[in-house]
Amino acid sequence: MPPGEYQVVLVIEGNSLPKVKSSLLDFPKHNLGPWNPDLSLRREDMYADDGR
Repeated sequence: MPPGEYQVVLVIEGNSLPKVKSSLLDFPKHNLGPWNPDLSLRREDMYADDGR
């Protein structure tokens, strides 16, 4: 396109695809077995002293 002024027209049409309801029940699952009983998910244990 050569340099110059142009008029742009944007047309947004409605989506004709049917909406699919999703559920957390459809979320993929991975069984990783039992957790280590010594596992700590405390913030103090997961992050350094500066909180990061």
